[in-house]
Formats: sequence, structure tokens, C-alpha cells
Amino acid sequence: MERADRALDLAAAAGAGMTRDPVEAFLASYSTEVREVALALRAVVRKLAPDAEEKVHPAWKTIAYGHARKFCAISPHTAWVNLQFHAGASLPDPSALLEGTGKSMRHVKLASLREVRRKAVKELIREAAELAG
Repeated sequence: MERADRALDLAAAAGAGMTRDPVEAFLASYSTEVREVALALRAVVRKLAPDAEEKVHPAWKTIAYGHARKFCAISPHTAWVNLQFHAGASLPDPSALLEGTGKSMRHVKLASLREVRRKAVKELIREAAELAG
């Protein structure tokens, strides 16, 4: 099923005259600022967890990353990007960046490239990837 979804994403992007990269096609309708933050987060996740699977979920408006299980997702909004952590309640957060009150999910709201570059954001991604196996 995931292969079929990816093929549909690629076909839709190609048919719309967009890039063949499903992430860039997904982000095309967002503002330049939101796209830049989302793509910067993508680069950080891919650097810190190069073996993680990347999956665009257009219906959920997320780009998810996982190993044995999902550990984070990039969720663009109108003026910011949420970096969601599936097991965020279990992550150490000495900088108090995580928001949310759910049983396990937490997120960090990021509105600039400067915020993406914070060491604490990178530590959360690294910890989440390790926790997911």
C-alpha cells in the first residue's frame, strides 16, 4: 500500500508539472518561509537519522520519519511548522521545547531557520530516532 501511495504522489507531482520529489511537491502550496523551515527540518532529520524511512502523508498534512516505528513528523501550518514526536512524552526535554498534553505525542513549533538550528531541537530528533529503534 505504501508503494502505491508513493507512486500516486510521484504521478500527481509529475502531472502537475512539479518536481518529482514528493516532499517538495507536498510543500509547494505553502509560503516560502514555511517551505524553508520544513526543508531545513527535513535535512536535519535525514542527517541525524539517515536510515529512517521518509513518507509523505498528504491527508494528514505530514512528512513522517521512522525506523521500526515512526519517531517524528514535519507538519507545516500557515505561519510555522510543527515538529511532532510520536513518543514525545518519553523524551528528555531540558530546554522545555516540547508542547502538548496528549498521552504520548508532543511537538515543537518552529517559525524560523534559526529555531531549526537550535542544538536542543537536534537533540530531540536524535533521542526520538534512538528511542524508535
